[in-house]
Amino acid sequence: MTYSVKQPYLRNHTLHDFHKSLDKEKSIIEEGQHFSVLHSLNLEFEKKGLSIDFDSFEDNYGQDSLSQFRNKAGVDASFNIVKTSNRQIVKEGYTIDYKFRDKNASWDDFLAEIISQDFGTYSGKMPVDTRTKQPFGLLHGGASAAFAETLGSIGAGKHVDLEEYSVVGVELNSSHLKAVRAGWVFGKATPIRVGRTMQVWDINIKNEEGDLVCKSRLTLAVIKRNDR
Repeated sequence: MTYSVKQPYLRNHTLHDFHKSLDKEKSIIEEGQHFSVLHSLNLEFEKKGLSIDFDSFEDNYGQDSLSQFRNKAGVDASFNIVKTSNRQIVKEGYTIDYKFRDKNASWDDFLAEIISQDFGTYSGKMPVDTRTKQPFGLLHGGASAAFAETLGSIGAGKHVDLEEYSVVGVELNSSHLKAVRAGWVFGKATPIRVGRTMQVWDINIKNEEGDLVCKSRLTLAVIKRNDR
């Protein structure tokens, strides 16, 4: 499920160069302009007796490979959601994705979308366009598989010390259940087993109507970084 301060601009979203977009977003963050979006988002949570725990807020605009990997995957920042009354954590690891409608958009068109809703899971979205379609105009099975492995890998990375360990895919099984021609698909990775040396994740990809498009199971090995 996607939540946004404004109605998500999904179908006609203008795709743009990652590095140019990243530079613009970084300048906005450095100038503190994103606080107006976060404030609006927090007002929506307060209607439900919740609020953003700003002490847990982390952005992904660093130069390290993990930050850039998460940013490319549509995760610009993360934070916990707490009860306003007693500051008890209700949801841990919410992630937001800042989006511009187009390259000439103003700050009024800057959107914040919650991608991940549940503790322990990792969610994201992928466009169905010329980059992800096969020659017959349908979502390519390979794109769905890559999307599934990306979500599972990022989720697995949350459970290890990435300064010392890496997570690498060992096996991926994907069943493609429904065709998609346009719009977006939404994926959610859920851990089945998180072990010391091996992790197994279940990834479901759905279309905008909530129909299951692809179901995958990903097995990853946890290895020391100097063993690669």
